[in-house]
Amino acid sequence: MDNYYLFLRLRETIVAYSYVADITVVNVDNRVSVHAAGAEEGEHDTVSDSIRGAMENGHSVLVRTISIAGKNQNVVSFLQYLPYNNSAVIVDIHAEWFQSSIGTVSRAVYVIDEEGKAVTENARAVTGGKTVAEQLAGMLSEGLDQQVYDDSHSGKIFFFTRSQELGWWFVDVQDYSQFYSSFTRVALIFLAIALLLLALCILVSVLFSRRLQKPLVQLVNKCRATVGAEELLDGDELQVIDRAIARVEHDRYQNERYIQSQFLRNLMSGQEMPFFVSREIMERLRQEFYAAFYCVLLIEIQPLQEPAEQEKAEEYKIYRYTVCNLADEIFGESFPCKTVETGETTVAVLLMTEKEVVSDEYILCFRQLKEFVEKQVGISANGSLGSVVAAQNEICLSYEKARQYLEMSRLIGRDKLVDSNNAASASYQEKNEKLVESIKEYAKLYFTDPELSLKSISQQFELSTTYLGKIFKSIRGVSFSAYVTQYRLEQSKVILMETNRTVAEIAEQVGFSNSTYYTTVFRNLYGITPSAFRHQAKD
Repeated sequence: MDNYYLFLRLRETIVAYSYVADITVVNVDNRVSVHAAGAEEGEHDTVSDSIRGAMENGHSVLVRTISIAGKNQNVVSFLQYLPYNNSAVIVDIHAEWFQSSIGTVSRAVYVIDEEGKAVTENARAVTGGKTVAEQLAGMLSEGLDQQVYDDSHSGKIFFFTRSQELGWWFVDVQDYSQFYSSFTRVALIFLAIALLLLALCILVSVLFSRRLQKPLVQLVNKCRATVGAEELLDGDELQVIDRAIARVEHDRYQNERYIQSQFLRNLMSGQEMPFFVSREIMERLRQEFYAAFYCVLLIEIQPLQEPAEQEKAEEYKIYRYTVCNLADEIFGESFPCKTVETGETTVAVLLMTEKEVVSDEYILCFRQLKEFVEKQVGISANGSLGSVVAAQNEICLSYEKARQYLEMSRLIGRDKLVDSNNAASASYQEKNEKLVESIKEYAKLYFTDPELSLKSISQQFELSTTYLGKIFKSIRGVSFSAYVTQYRLEQSKVILMETNRTVAEIAEQVGFSNSTYYTTVFRNLYGITPSAFRHQAKD
């Protein structure tokens, strides 16, 4: 015993808990172990190797056979690693404590580890059997975690369940008689509950139907004239009320939409709202459209095939409605915005932003809108962006600037979005490619930082995180997070081959928050653990 005081303390703990077979404290550096049950020195190296292997594989629970007082015992070992002094505590639990039997013959539960080895004594008989072995092999090959197998030959039902945390298999075996008895009992309980609820519903219906009938009829009679439903029978009271509520909700929604659209048109034209709109509604609309800066995007629509004169007004109405809804959906993902019809062939999008410079992301949104309406609706769309203004009463200036540039683009035959704030800008594709290269260089410099993310980079570049993500994926073909993970794994492969550092040290060095996640990602991408890759590379 290398530390007699520690041995006595561990021994006291063992005596207090009958299910503990042994407690071991291991110093991994000098391979010294202290056992509560006084195991021989010859086991020190074996225990140290077991701990090292478990740590490298990210396991904290394993099944072992240990020797106490000259007798071998099957135990389930729980590993607690202490990184500050590179040591570990192993608590060995009698495997029989994991054994579960329900009844004497009809039902039993067997515990099997992730390698197919028996954990409990009663599982040793079934792991060698053909039924359990074949089912486990099949589920492992198919990647299944749960399965029910009916073995009619033995008259038993096998319920296989895999623990996500331990990786162990729990096999619940029931005889037909036990299963049918449990199923019948549960079915009877549910049937009794259903009948009780049905009886309760019938009782409530009988008690309250008469009391509610008179006021309901009075309410219906008031609603009939409102919805024009005089022809409905007296038994259709609920239908009349439903129609009345729907009519009121529809009228209220239409009124709100009309006032909101009129408010937007007046902001862009610089006119005052009609006198019948109350001050409270005006204040609510101003708050709803409040932002630090505003910018008007004016979109002109033109059918690829001009409709007949008698159908022109209706067709253009459908086109404007379609473009308004698409613009709300596409631009709304990146900007707070509102759309409104401003003419027979024009739709305006009011962009509300917190910065005085509108992000280049609006070009991607407009391009997406333009391509969709041309392919799916059959109309072309040209656009111009007005100047950025800082007050609601200046929105009309932005709208006027957008209208002027739209007329200019119409005269010169340009079908792309014109930005009045930067009419002579460079190629956006070239700018985006340079931006992606800058992001890559930044990621290579700081890939060791676990906090590295697209959000932190967007703060450095003072750009939208969503915009950077779209640009990076459109240029590189993969997301930023996938690119950084791939780069970190490639760097870790070099360190694995050239150094003897532990997996945990390498994971921290290349920017992973913990070694378990690093091992999982490495195995998912390359089909092999980091330790196995190192051995394979050296061989």
